[in-house]
Amino acid sequence: MSLLEQRYADRLGVTQPKAVTETSSIFDTSPAPSGGGSLLSNRFAQSDTFNNSVKSYEAIKRNPAVFEAAKRFLADRHGMTKVKDEDVIDEFISHFRSFDVNEMTTAGDYGYVSAAASDATKRDDEKAQMRLADYRLLYQTFREMPHFYEEGGAENAFGDYVEGLLKAPSTYLGLLLPGYGKAAGVASSQAAKAAVAGTLRQAFQPQRIGSRMIQAAASNPIKTTIAGEAAFGALQNVAAQKTELEADLRKEFDNKELMVTSVASGVLPAAAAIGLAKTGFSRFAERNVGDLLDEADKAELKLIAEANEAAEKTLNDVDDKILDDTKEVLRALDPEAVKRGEAVKDKVRDELETGYKMGMGMDKDAAIPGEEYDFIPTFDIVLDPSKKKRIFAMTTEILAKGGGRREGERITEAIGRVLRSASDETLENNLNLGDIFKKYNLTPDDFANMFMADVSHAARTLQQAGAVRKAIDASYDDLFGLSAQRKGDLYQATKALEEEGSAGVNRFLEKTDMITDDMNVGIAKRMLNGAKALDALRLASMTSQTGTTVRNTVSGVARVGIDTLTKALDRGISTAVGKNVAKANEDIFAVLFGITNKKEAMAIEAIFKSGFTTKASQMFRELQDIANTTDMAAGVKMDKMRAIGANLNALNQASDNMFKRAAFVGSLKRQLNELFTRQIREGNKTQADAAEYNLREIVRTGKFKGFYSTGEGKKMLDKAVEDALYFTYQKTPDSQVARALIDGIHKAPFLTTSLVPFPRFIANAMRFTYEYSPLYLLDAGFVRFAAKNQDNYEELAKGLVGTGLLMGAIGYRMSEHAGENWWEGRRADGSTYDLRPFFPAAPFLFLGDLVARSIDQDVANIAGFKEQDRPLYGDRNELADAIQALSGTQFRAGMGLYALDNALRDVMAEDDPQKAQRMLTAAAANIINTFSIPMTMLQDTYNTFAAPDDARIVRNTNSSDMLSFFINKSLARIPMNYRIEEFLSEKLGTNPSEIYQSPTRAEDLRRTTPFSRQVYGALFNERKNRFEKELAELKISRQIVFAKTGVPEADALIAQFMGEYITDYVVPAIEQSDVYDKLTREGKKDFLKRVIQEYRSDIMDLVEYNSKQPVYKERYGFDPMEKTAWNKVQKVDKERAMKVYHENHGVPEDGKYDYTKLLYYAKYIAQMRKGGVFDD
Repeated sequence: MSLLEQRYADRLGVTQPKAVTETSSIFDTSPAPSGGGSLLSNRFAQSDTFNNSVKSYEAIKRNPAVFEAAKRFLADRHGMTKVKDEDVIDEFISHFRSFDVNEMTTAGDYGYVSAAASDATKRDDEKAQMRLADYRLLYQTFREMPHFYEEGGAENAFGDYVEGLLKAPSTYLGLLLPGYGKAAGVASSQAAKAAVAGTLRQAFQPQRIGSRMIQAAASNPIKTTIAGEAAFGALQNVAAQKTELEADLRKEFDNKELMVTSVASGVLPAAAAIGLAKTGFSRFAERNVGDLLDEADKAELKLIAEANEAAEKTLNDVDDKILDDTKEVLRALDPEAVKRGEAVKDKVRDELETGYKMGMGMDKDAAIPGEEYDFIPTFDIVLDPSKKKRIFAMTTEILAKGGGRREGERITEAIGRVLRSASDETLENNLNLGDIFKKYNLTPDDFANMFMADVSHAARTLQQAGAVRKAIDASYDDLFGLSAQRKGDLYQATKALEEEGSAGVNRFLEKTDMITDDMNVGIAKRMLNGAKALDALRLASMTSQTGTTVRNTVSGVARVGIDTLTKALDRGISTAVGKNVAKANEDIFAVLFGITNKKEAMAIEAIFKSGFTTKASQMFRELQDIANTTDMAAGVKMDKMRAIGANLNALNQASDNMFKRAAFVGSLKRQLNELFTRQIREGNKTQADAAEYNLREIVRTGKFKGFYSTGEGKKMLDKAVEDALYFTYQKTPDSQVARALIDGIHKAPFLTTSLVPFPRFIANAMRFTYEYSPLYLLDAGFVRFAAKNQDNYEELAKGLVGTGLLMGAIGYRMSEHAGENWWEGRRADGSTYDLRPFFPAAPFLFLGDLVARSIDQDVANIAGFKEQDRPLYGDRNELADAIQALSGTQFRAGMGLYALDNALRDVMAEDDPQKAQRMLTAAAANIINTFSIPMTMLQDTYNTFAAPDDARIVRNTNSSDMLSFFINKSLARIPMNYRIEEFLSEKLGTNPSEIYQSPTRAEDLRRTTPFSRQVYGALFNERKNRFEKELAELKISRQIVFAKTGVPEADALIAQFMGEYITDYVVPAIEQSDVYDKLTREGKKDFLKRVIQEYRSDIMDLVEYNSKQPVYKERYGFDPMEKTAWNKVQKVDKERAMKVYHENHGVPEDGKYDYTKLLYYAKYIAQMRKGGVFDD
């Protein structure tokens, strides 16, 4: 027995554990067992179960070798340690039935078997050999068993196969198709109907290639499902064949089998059943909608025809002088200016008249509205070409009623003067802006666009603050439909003109987003704009994974549920206090129905886009997360980099828009219900008038634009847009401070955005966390409840729902389904997964864990929960945990503040002279790494279904060589990255990443089925050993095992030996101790810390000894522990020792010093300094 083993036994008062004595110890100097099969596998090989005869189910149940192998397999593969003996065989059979129909089970088995084969070969691991032999026996036994329909077959096959299919991700391809697919398909098929050319359906046509691909897939659900199932079938077969190859059950890979399996999977897709069920449900939900889009189309065309007639009459009847003057003023806003960057607004062109005439078979060129009026001026592109005649007529009518434009007056100033004078007796009865909008079938958006064109022209041509100020003054009183935020931005931008005159024009245009790259800006500004564009692409790449879409969708579904609960409570409180809300529309389930009733929701979206282009552009703008606040207000056009990012995020955008659309429609319906209720209370309406406030009828009869162009309607529309953006955590905060922070972060590309990539999301997440909390009850809930004449009690309902969610989180954290750390969920097999990316789970889990840990044990016992003797606080960084939880910083991409926290922990390592260099290198590598995030899906797919075991082993990218560190970290997400690292090592002399050495376990850490990140949105972690569980439960920092030295190679070496010590000695001591489980939590912490501290010196002696061995010097080019010792030398001694080294040995060309010599010189110099020979 070694010294360490003796001290181990003496200290703990226990005998050497059996599990340890049966395996070779890291402290044992005897040679390891030679290769070859273990006695157990040899015994299995000789068993009669391997003959070629078919085994009946009953014979298998009686076979002790199969029983023991199945029991070990279930415990090792699934964590099933408490299976009843009579169920063992059934469970193993159920597993292999799932293997045949569930691609994730097959992939999991491939990872399991390839790991066992690798460990058995490379390490001569007897346990791995046993796992491999067990799997081989069970696999062959299952294949030799009769089918369930044959004599001697096992029962319950139907249930097992159905369960396997229901748990397979490929089964749900039909559900994953974007919501607009069916509607878009119907729209396309009916676009050629007579008199209706899909005028409103133009809103469905995506401009990005990524969006078009998704729509094409969604419009052909059967073909898409077949193709998807064929792909999944191929992946499953690859994994199955590779499993057999690793288990030595197959000699070579069969490409014909792969092809046949893929085709068969596509021909008989299980996902088709789910897709049919989804279609059936959608038809049921849409049963009362009819062809709402076609009816809205017809109503819209009728209104356009009437509006055009009114425009013609106005232009024919108006005074020629006013007509000519207006024409000349508007002509200044020429379309040629667009080429110079006159306007950069996104817009949605419906071209209603064009579509109508195309449908009637007329010539396209002749269909351009207004072309027959060649005297009508054309102006800024933000004004829809199909509306220019009506806008011109509207402008002329307004000016005519005010006596025309005065000398020196800008057109917007003149319009504002006339509209303000509408209160005069002379105009009161014949001028109303709402009536004018209705007359010409226009909206405030059309007015606002003309206003912005005039302001842009004033800034460019006149370059005078006064002219711009006059135009802006005209925007007040909501005459031009500008939002308060937009008007505020304009006033701030005007300061540039006032302070700098003509030199401030570009600053004005930049602040108001009317500037483009082709304008005359300086080289420094161009470079900054280019950096911002490139950074925008990087941020877009961070959310491009399928897994991100899955997480967003899961979080969106959760938000729908929370919204429904909130509104149910809200309306329940209203009823309780005698303030029933009249129902002209769906109410409590309005947002949910916006998801399920896609036909209605998309018809409403189409009419909204056709009439309110600016608001629609603001709401449905792509990549909202990475825009600054002015971008959001203006809906500015994307540059090329952002367009690429939008294509990468097409699937994510489809999911986002589905929830935005539902929240938008739900908000409109609820506001209409509340307006209807107010009208009834005031005696203006009765329940019989419900149709006037029914959103579906408003759309069907073509009244949508007119209704929402009124003052009250505009406010309702604005609120609906804000509600939709907030629902998806994309709303620009109202706070000027928060807006300034968002803008400030986006002004420093690659710097602040690397730390806080999605500030807008954080702002919305923190608002949500606060509103759905008990604190909100006190702050807003009860205050609003006490107020009179309220339309709703939403604030109170939010606080109550949030309190309920917190209670649920407390219960979850006290249940067997929760992992040891506050952010973890636990699977049935004992493995865990991270719930932090699934907002809003994180804040509730964090706070719920704190409460759960504080609950008295007696209360927990009474409630029937598990043991609760856990500390409230521990050694870990609680502040970092709180920031992550409450801000949702991991939701979008798992980066940001979390990455910063890890970086800070690294640089806090003691005696690391490369702290700053390491942090900067890590930051640069992270930036490069994020560009490759779109490739993560390919890497996960390859690593799960086809890659060798090496690809799934977790690797440590840290290195003392900064170039190696940079390369390895940058390549981390690229498929076959470790092969690329080896290639670069040969060409550049860099060091490829090493296998990660865990300080808490001896085994290699592996990523089990990494494809789960793409289909479930979460990575599954391997089961913790008992020591790791105790660290998490007791909130003990891993620094008690060892603190980082600042030398990555030394850290890996220490972790290797410490991990073996933990596995071979500490874990058995905990599990076999009669007293450990009886200790208090403080007693347990003291026990673990004492065990580690007692043997740390012996372990470090072993590390020191091994670091001097040739194998490590050859690998690293230096002794890692000697470099660690060198880093601890005082600076004055270092400098003198280095000088002596250079004098005697020169400067090494490869930068690799002999630390033995350096330490010798430093030690001698330190002695001389202490003796007074040298000064300090």
